[in-house]
Amino acid sequence: MFRKISLSTIAAFAFISSAHAGTVQVNFSGGSGTPLTITLPQSVSYTVVTGPSTPEVTFVFQGTGNMFSGTVGAGGSLSFTRNAGSPFPINDAQQFNAPPFTLNDLSLYASTFPVTAINVNDVFLLSAGSVTTTTNIAAAAPASGLYSTILTDGAGHKMGDGTAVPEPGDYNHNGIVDAGDYVLWRKSPSTNGGNPAGYTTWRSHFGQPPGSGAGTTDSAGVAVPEPASALVLLMGMLTTYARRRAIVS
Repeated sequence: MFRKISLSTIAAFAFISSAHAGTVQVNFSGGSGTPLTITLPQSVSYTVVTGPSTPEVTFVFQGTGNMFSGTVGAGGSLSFTRNAGSPFPINDAQQFNAPPFTLNDLSLYASTFPVTAINVNDVFLLSAGSVTTTTNIAAAAPASGLYSTILTDGAGHKMGDGTAVPEPGDYNHNGIVDAGDYVLWRKSPSTNGGNPAGYTTWRSHFGQPPGSGAGTTDSAGVAVPEPASALVLLMGMLTTYARRRAIVS
């Protein structure tokens, strides 16, 4: 029975988890009577494809759940840039029931964004990081996971879709460099950084939080994954087993 649960099964699982076009990882914590923290483990890029009706930008995460009604202040490390310009801090979170939004959609924006026009092909980059509400939130925090994200103007008109900007080595775009990325690299090195460059990138960033520097290094100064990944060891064992089976056959 165990022999049938091989690398192909694990690879299929990793492929499914990576095939979420237009979705990004969003992590939530707190709530239930405490401030709510919203964390993006990866940067998100938005390109304006439809001109806005107002010179404002709102980053919307759809289907997060009904946590609060109206607008609450928020502060932290989340910010965004327009065409690689100066950063604007995210300092407000909003949920409201006005088409096309529902109370299940979370909006993040900057209360001050001093521009007079937004143009097609403008690129907005929402940084990795987190913000925490300045007030307690009675509802429980939503489940962390993949959520669709769009860019809208202040009137709710959609201007474009968001795309995760993964950490180097994060081939399945889930916000962390882990064993699942190795599976994707092994399955298709040419589309995941190359061979052996893709493996080297994955290995040097394995287990690091987004935006971190170099991790543990060996005597040659090469970053080494933490030994806690049993899955990587398992895949190595399965590979060895498969090779032995092939030789015997």
